[in-house]
Amino acid sequence: MDSGTGNVKITHHVKFLPTKFPLLKIGDTSAHHHSFTLVPNETETLPIKDNAILNDPNIQSEEEISQKNLKNPLIQTQQPSVKRYLWVPENESIPQNEILGDVSYPRNILTHQRQQKHYANLADNLSLNPKTYQEAINRSDSQEWQNAIKVELTNMTTHNVWSPARTDQNIKPLSTTWVFKQKTDEDGNLSKYKARQCIRGFNQKEGIDYLEVFSPTGRLSSLRLLLTLFHIHKYPIEQMDVGCAFLNGKPEETLHIFRPPGYFEYPETDIFVLNKSLYGLKQSPCCWHKVLKNTLISIGLTPCFTDPCLFYSQDRSNAFLLFIHVDDLIFGGTWNEKFKNQIKTFFEMEDLGNVKYALGIRIKQNKEYISLIQDKFVHQILTEFNVNQVQPPSAPLPSNYKDLKNLEGKPVEPPPFNFRRAVGLIQYLVQCTQTDLSFATSFLSQFLENPKYEHYKAVVHTLKYLSGTRQFTLNLGRNLMIHPDSQIYGFTNSDWGGGTEKKSFSGSLFYFHGALGWRAHKQKVVALSSAKAEYNALTKSAQDLSCIKQLIYESTNKEVSCILHSDNKSAIAIASNPIYHHRTRNIDF
Repeated sequence: MDSGTGNVKITHHVKFLPTKFPLLKIGDTSAHHHSFTLVPNETETLPIKDNAILNDPNIQSEEEISQKNLKNPLIQTQQPSVKRYLWVPENESIPQNEILGDVSYPRNILTHQRQQKHYANLADNLSLNPKTYQEAINRSDSQEWQNAIKVELTNMTTHNVWSPARTDQNIKPLSTTWVFKQKTDEDGNLSKYKARQCIRGFNQKEGIDYLEVFSPTGRLSSLRLLLTLFHIHKYPIEQMDVGCAFLNGKPEETLHIFRPPGYFEYPETDIFVLNKSLYGLKQSPCCWHKVLKNTLISIGLTPCFTDPCLFYSQDRSNAFLLFIHVDDLIFGGTWNEKFKNQIKTFFEMEDLGNVKYALGIRIKQNKEYISLIQDKFVHQILTEFNVNQVQPPSAPLPSNYKDLKNLEGKPVEPPPFNFRRAVGLIQYLVQCTQTDLSFATSFLSQFLENPKYEHYKAVVHTLKYLSGTRQFTLNLGRNLMIHPDSQIYGFTNSDWGGGTEKKSFSGSLFYFHGALGWRAHKQKVVALSSAKAEYNALTKSAQDLSCIKQLIYESTNKEVSCILHSDNKSAIAIASNPIYHHRTRNIDF
């Protein structure tokens, strides 16, 4: 506390030195204790992330903290975030206009001695989404959240999602909750406040509350193919979004819910029957996909057999392709305007114009090619794991990564960070644009169950490498090969016994005017030689290549040829002439 101004500064990292506490100079305070309350000083505020508790007896010394920093590779030396508060003696009243509202645990401030809880409004950190309805309506930006709630409830009424129901002892209603999120554009700027009313689907019972739940989602290789084909033929590529998509589906089961928080109509009942599928229901994605699929078929589109989320025009004289991912529609061809006019008659649509940002991918078009980049998503990952200001290594894995296969010992307690989440976030980058991280994520995924300290260090190494490649782009739509444009090129390779349990790793990449697909995975069987490991890799790559060939034929009605490359002469010989040999007698299909 500043004795001159009476302000109290609360920070994450505090070293309590009783002998240097400035109030000791005033006199002995053992006879009387000054109770105080903390209220926010609106003149100067900086956000804090965790709860700050005064006089914590578990505060570590500087030596202990430095040792902990060495053990945890993610901890960086940073200036702690600070929030300033006014000091108000207990005998003075607190100005009510300075108390903005309550927030839930764990952002509580405890007063010393009396251990009374006084809540200050720490929810002014607007980068955090509210967790509950009460928190949303008590924040300083509550007006924006209330408007979002009003829009959502209006959508429920417009789509006739629920209606009042009579109370019956045999009815077991499902509870609901609000989900709040601040939506951003491709540059990371706040675009709108979004509130969704959701059902707690984890309370549903299979066979009673739901039966079929499966709903397909579009493969990213299909999206890359669509972008490639239309850039080659110079067709415009546009994007639309379906408003309140799940509210268009209708569940086959009879379901009831309790009154949602903030919904005040029909005060005579607290139980409602669902007329439409609602977010959170296990069967909602399935119900929505059925409605969307039937609608698209009715307007002249046909789903591909290889990917049911890629649609083509039934009239082959009109080139048109549509890729769907839940409620996002990306399409292009010769009749874009006709399609937009027809789809608007069935659903509430938002026309986003030429595609620029989809599924976390920034899409840029020029005359030569289309580039895909995920710099915003990479920045979010690096910020979350605090590896922004680092010197990036030259390879995704450390040079001694093979020593990580069979480590012994107990798992790290407590874990320095969420190992599964880190690998999963990198894996999504691999699926979208980052081909160079395929093997690294496949290798690290072996240790999700029981990661050791060295495995955490390897993930940090990969994140540091990612910090140096955040501006890398995946370019589509131009052929850099000397062969004809109507050929698909596959490249495959394998190591021998590089994974755990002596299993080998396979890698493949497929090129058609750019990288359409790639993968790196551990083989399911133990290869007895490098030739057999390469042959196994060829087998899997041939399956993937035939799938891409079929997808191109369905979407364009044109045949393309395939060439699969391998660098192992023995594997090529076995594949070219699969006659019986003593050494290959164990290979079978």
